[in-house]
Amino acid sequence: MDFSKAQFLSGTTYFTGAEFSGKIIDFNSARFSGKNTYFFEAEFLGEKIYFIGTQFLAENTVFSEAKFSAGSTSFIMAEFLGEDVNFYYSKFLKKILFNRTIFKAKTSFTGVDLSKCIFTEVDLKNVDFGLLNWDWNSRLGNEKDISKQSKHRIYFETSEVYQQLKVQFHNKRDFAKAGMFHFREQECKRMACKLPEDFFKWILLWILKFSYGYGEKLRNVGLSSVALVLIFGIIYMFLGLHAPDQKESLLFKYSFDTFSITSLGTILKDFWTSFIFSIKGFSPLLWQIQQYKLVGDVANSIARLEVLLGTFMVGLFIYVFRRRMEK
Repeated sequence: MDFSKAQFLSGTTYFTGAEFSGKIIDFNSARFSGKNTYFFEAEFLGEKIYFIGTQFLAENTVFSEAKFSAGSTSFIMAEFLGEDVNFYYSKFLKKILFNRTIFKAKTSFTGVDLSKCIFTEVDLKNVDFGLLNWDWNSRLGNEKDISKQSKHRIYFETSEVYQQLKVQFHNKRDFAKAGMFHFREQECKRMACKLPEDFFKWILLWILKFSYGYGEKLRNVGLSSVALVLIFGIIYMFLGLHAPDQKESLLFKYSFDTFSITSLGTILKDFWTSFIFSIKGFSPLLWQIQQYKLVGDVANSIARLEVLLGTFMVGLFIYVFRRRMEK
């Protein structure tokens, strides 16, 4: 079907309940400028659906409950310039492209599964998303032949879309979704980094992700804290723990050769001792009740580093917990 460059100039354009089938359904550069444009419950069955550069100037443009089951649908550079546009509960079953689409009209995607939709270089300030379901991992799809350069660009553009969604949901006081999009915005920025040029930015974002989930994941703070305690516990086994007596008697000190000649039971017992020492060292409040001690400037500097990191992680826990409670 070919409606390319068609002019729908006055009154109401009805495609309500229409079925569009065939290899290509072409509305490229068509112009809908009447009072109303209705694609209510329309079904698009063609292999390719094109609305590239199409202008929707009607006061009301309705795609409610329309079904897009084509191989792909493109609204690239389409312009929604009327007053109200709605895609209420439309079904997007295949990939839908909204690249550089202009939404000047008040537009709603309430109840739409957007997991197949791609928005790039789009201003979403006039777009309302309700009952949102959007799988951001499908952003690149399964396009194995996509270039590395394109991936960096797509992730960067996607981060801008998520930033808009974050602001939109924050303004609506839907802090849970705002937090979700904040996490996805930062994650896309991390994946948009070009290595090795952006290595330091990438590693910083990686640390922020796994330490506290960009401020959104309390679980990450706990897992990071446990990981730090385990790492320092292993380090203390190699530095050696001493009894707090006048002779500072050495309890144990491991080297890589020591493991091969020490029984598993002894290693586990000493690791447990070192692990408990690390737990106490992780908290400034427990540091004063240490049963054992470290000897040497290097060893004590590492212990002070753990105390510093422990204080930081406690502060991080309080910060993330407060954010979660505010939501």
